[in-house]
Amino acid sequence: MIVLKLDKIIYIGIQLLFLSLIGLGIYILSIPYEAILSYINSFRPEKPYQFFTEEYSSYFKIAVKLFIPLIIVFIIFLSFKKRSCISLIESLLKEIRYYSFRLWENTRSFFQAENKVHITIFFSMLLSGVFIRLMYINRSVFHDEAKTFYNFISQSWINTITNYFNPNNHVFHSILSRVFYVLLGNEEWVFRIPVFIFGILTILFIYIFSREVYNKHIAILLCAISINAIPLVSYSVNARGYSIVTFFSLVLFCIINSLNKKNSLLMWILFVIIASLGIWTIPIMVMPIIFVLVWYFLNTNRSKYLTDLFKLTIVGFSCFLLSTILYTPIILRSKGVELIIGNEYVKSQTYDTILGQLRNYLLRTWEFFNSGYPDIVQITFFFLFIIGIIYHLNHKRHRKFLFSFVILFNSTSYKF
Repeated sequence: MIVLKLDKIIYIGIQLLFLSLIGLGIYILSIPYEAILSYINSFRPEKPYQFFTEEYSSYFKIAVKLFIPLIIVFIIFLSFKKRSCISLIESLLKEIRYYSFRLWENTRSFFQAENKVHITIFFSMLLSGVFIRLMYINRSVFHDEAKTFYNFISQSWINTITNYFNPNNHVFHSILSRVFYVLLGNEEWVFRIPVFIFGILTILFIYIFSREVYNKHIAILLCAISINAIPLVSYSVNARGYSIVTFFSLVLFCIINSLNKKNSLLMWILFVIIASLGIWTIPIMVMPIIFVLVWYFLNTNRSKYLTDLFKLTIVGFSCFLLSTILYTPIILRSKGVELIIGNEYVKSQTYDTILGQLRNYLLRTWEFFNSGYPDIVQITFFFLFIIGIIYHLNHKRHRKFLFSFVILFNSTSYKF
């Protein structure tokens, strides 16, 4: 009787998956243009799609033809490096078990060792956050929501993953919203379920990250601020991708904080996946990615600068490659990346423009994040903000947060 270990089963599964992709690619190449066009238009017979021309079909098939040899090369590589691949899979499985055990132990320790009053306050706040967001989840649809729903969620899966005539299509969010729309029907609260879930998870991860980096008192304070902060509440019930990007950014902060303490291939893979999904949601996700990578680099040892720089280059390239693959349907339909990176909302600006508008921008940002609070609370927040800046400047480890922000500002604002 042959008994296969889990790592070997996963190795065989990966090979079968890629063989299946080759078979799918060959099948697609064998389908004539008219048949594909007829199938695509069957999703919207009342208004046939105009983008799937013969030229588009030829580009699509060229992409498939390039994709198939790459998969074949990868399968050959897996065959020659079988032992190394199985060893890598085994190492990843060990890390999964390690982090699963750590998560279980930390959760158990939290409930057993933490002060019961603190636990009660935290869960009361979390439930309050859920309740506050539920109060607004069925409110009237806003303009951007309506455009997103009508153009990218309600029509067809093809439109959801390929249409980017304006940046309203936060693709990953649109996919999640369409899933709930297809399953549960045409109601305001239905296509807001994804952002509602991510909004609640954002509160949880604000607590987790701030407790890990600072302490439980700062964590509970930030949790209290976040449960009824109007911007966070608004984006948690607004069918757009902003709450998803906020959540993904917090997760990346937690991952990098963990990687600063212990290097892990599993965590780096998770980083690339989450970062790419964030970019697939909104391209502006590039900014928190740069921030956390710079923060990681500033925390590295001098003896490991070149090693970590090479590592971060690989991670950055992996994020770029995976994001490009995810955006491929849009790139093919749009015949380029201009709509993604060159639209009016993501264009770079000169230093003169930024500095000239900096005061107004800071005031608008401050008013936005403090909207709904009385003056006395805003004054309190201002002094807490100043205290926080002083705290970061006086602590070497936290000072690198500010340095990372300055580097991010310079790297993303300058127009070459």
